[in-house]
Amino acid sequence: MASRKRLPYVVRRQRADGSFAYRGWADNTDGRRQFSRSFDTEDEAYRAALVMRGEATNPVAAQTLYDACETVLDELRLKRTRGSVRWYADHFRAVQRLIPGETCISSITLDMLEQFIRDRLNTDGVRPATVNADLRALHRVFAVAIRRGVVRENPVRHVERPRADEPAMDWFTDAEFAAVLAKIADQRMRDVLTLFALTGIRRSEAARLEPGHLRQQSRQLIVPGKTRTRTVPLADSIDGAMMQRLAAGADARHLLPGGTHYIDDVFRAAKEACGDRRMHPHALRHTFGTALVRNGVRLDVVMRLMGHRSIKTTLRYAHEVGLDGVHAVGTLRLVQPHAPAPAAQQ
Repeated sequence: MASRKRLPYVVRRQRADGSFAYRGWADNTDGRRQFSRSFDTEDEAYRAALVMRGEATNPVAAQTLYDACETVLDELRLKRTRGSVRWYADHFRAVQRLIPGETCISSITLDMLEQFIRDRLNTDGVRPATVNADLRALHRVFAVAIRRGVVRENPVRHVERPRADEPAMDWFTDAEFAAVLAKIADQRMRDVLTLFALTGIRRSEAARLEPGHLRQQSRQLIVPGKTRTRTVPLADSIDGAMMQRLAAGADARHLLPGGTHYIDDVFRAAKEACGDRRMHPHALRHTFGTALVRNGVRLDVVMRLMGHRSIKTTLRYAHEVGLDGVHAVGTLRLVQPHAPAPAAQQ
C-alpha cells in the first residue's frame, strides 16, 4: 500500500522514544520560519500552520476547479512559453466540459475521474493519448493546490490511465534531410534547420540559447535543457562558416533572436518550401536520436546527448533497425557451431 503524501507546511521530528512530533510553520515578515508548538498528529500541525498563515482551516478547500486551473495558468505565464500555456488551457477546457468549472476541487473524487475518462473516451475523435494528456494537466492542478494548502490529496495519482498506442515518430534519413535542404533557398533557414538536426535540441531549448552557448573554438553547443544544462559536440557538417553566420545573426541575449516565434516562422516557411509535413522541430530531434542509434552509439550516450531523464525514452530511438538489424542478428556468433561428426568407418 502506497504511503500517504506528507502534508505541506509541517515538519516532523523523532522523539527519544521513537514516536514523532509535528510542528506547523509559517514565514515571518523578515523571511524566517516561525514554528507552532508540537503536536502528536500531522493533521493538527497542518491546521496550526494554516492558522499561522492567516488562512481558515477549511474554507480554502472550497476553491472551484475553474479557479484552480486559472491559478496554474497564472503561474505558467511567468515561466513557460505561450505554446505551453495554450496546451494547458486547451486541456483545462476539455476537462471542464465534463467536470463543471464550479465544482469544488476538494470534492473531486477517484470515481468522478474514472467517469470522466469513460465519458471522454466515448467522445468522437478522442483517443486514449488525448485523455492521458487531460489527466497530466489535471495532475498539475492538484499538485499546485496541494502546495498552496487548498487540498491534501491528489486523486489523479490513483487513476488507471487508458492504454495508448505509442505514436510513430517523424524523422528523416540523411538522404531525405539533404533533399529537404536542397529545396530551401534561404541560407539562414538552412543553418537553423541544420543546427536542430545535428544537435537534437528542443524548440524551447533553442529559444533559450545565448550567443555564448555556441563554443566555436571547442566545437560544442551548451544546451540549457528542461532540468539541467548539457553539452553537445558539434558535427563536422556545422562548419566554421555556419557557426560564424549563426553568431552574426545573434543579438546580445539570444542566438536565435525572436525566440519561439522566430523558430515557428522558420519551420512554417520550411514546411511550405519542401512540402513535407514532417518538418517540425521535434522531427529533427528524432532525426538526431535515430541517427545516433543507427550509427551504433551506446544508448547511455544517446540519453546524455538528448537530455533524457529516463532510458525508456531513449529506447524509442532504437525502433528503426531495418536491414541493418537483420544483418546484425544474422551474423551473431555467440555459440560456436558443432564440429562435424566423424565419418563412419567402412
